[in-house]
Amino acid sequence: EYIKFFQYGKAMVFMLVVLATVLIIDWISTKIRDRYIVQRQSGK
Repeated sequence: EYIKFFQYGKAMVFMLVVLATVLIIDWISTKIRDRYIVQRQSGK
């Protein structure tokens, strides 16, 4: 019983880490895109 719960917990942690990584990458790419757009607009 305990081992099964531990494996389930590991799967949950892995899913949370993947989700957090995706969110962080999405946030960083949005910041970079915003900065790039601002630079292009100021260049006009």
